[in-house]
Amino acid sequence: MISTRTKAYVGVIALVAVIVTVAVGVVTPPASSDGLEAAVFFCLAAFVAHGLAYRLPGGGFGDITFIPLLSGVTVAPGFPTVIGTCAALLCAEYVRRREPVRVIFNAAQLTVAVGLAVAVYVAAGGAPLTTAGVENFAPFVAAFGAFFISNALMFAGVVALTSQQPF
Repeated sequence: MISTRTKAYVGVIALVAVIVTVAVGVVTPPASSDGLEAAVFFCLAAFVAHGLAYRLPGGGFGDITFIPLLSGVTVAPGFPTVIGTCAALLCAEYVRRREPVRVIFNAAQLTVAVGLAVAVYVAAGGAPLTTAGVENFAPFVAAFGAFFISNALMFAGVVALTSQQPF
């Protein structure tokens, strides 16, 4: 049974996902048709990658969903990539027949991570890879860090709550 505190935490993460998504929509330029097409492609790839989960030796699962998501951040940094992440993960988690609270948390967690990565990438001067090159390396490293740090912190928070251990 999932505790009330865990459900509240998931609710907060879901609210943060909405806020981050709206913020990205406001601060990033509108997507071109190519950017929209790229966002759809990478989000569909994330849906497929999420289904290719593997069992970890110590228990639990891992997947490679982050690869197409971070690719989407660099090729199509904007609102379509963030909202597509949310849609792809909601569908992928539903297909896996997860508990609703897990579906919401996993989708919200990656939506926040991708949204923050897009925001950091754009703020650091990153441009779509179709229009720029090597000068995007530093913005990509910053976006990569934002993605993994935010993702790790949100995951650690939910694990701490469900296991009743300190953060």
